[in-house]
Amino acid sequence: TYMSGDVELTRIAIRDHYFTTASWAAGGNWITATCKQPEEAMKIIELLNTKKGTEFFNLLVYGIEDRQYTKNDDGTIYTLEYNGMQGGSGTSYMTPGWGVGNTMNQYHNQGFNANYNELCYAVGTSDETTHSKIAGLLFDNTAVQDEIAQINAVIAEYSGALMNGIKGRDGWEAYYEEFLQKLEVAGLQKVLDHMNAQIQDFLK
Repeated sequence: TYMSGDVELTRIAIRDHYFTTASWAAGGNWITATCKQPEEAMKIIELLNTKKGTEFFNLLVYGIEDRQYTKNDDGTIYTLEYNGMQGGSGTSYMTPGWGVGNTMNQYHNQGFNANYNELCYAVGTSDETTHSKIAGLLFDNTAVQDEIAQINAVIAEYSGALMNGIKGRDGWEAYYEEFLQKLEVAGLQKVLDHMNAQIQDFLK
């Protein structure tokens, strides 16, 4: 349970795995094949991911001290235009830390949980964490793009009502079954079969 503004929200885990490559492939930096200065580019990536580049990384993430944020005595910062972990399009400056570098080197503003780094480390190193055997597999959806577009349209139609309990205690189950049927018509099984075939090839 946590506060979002003035509203108390409760998160309930619906799966026992944190992510797979297909569902969480955002972020990360790379050097293109046409880069004219790849060694210099690699030095920037190194800065963004090591302690040596902490100040540079946080300049990209938060902007300029005393303009977009102020520093606190305890080493944390106070962002002047937003209270969450990152700002949005309405702020004068914001770059998602997860998109450009190592968030373990990110300054913590008022939106961070005090135990954020410890939690991230625990998730990655705990004996209870399941490391996916298909980490690194990126699904080639070329053959099922039409089906995926139809599936996404069905999800967009039904997800809001299902996630927010709009159908109530008596109506959600029938609505959910209708949702599942429409997913099947949209081609869900074909997509799953293609994905499974690629997983089996990857595991070989």
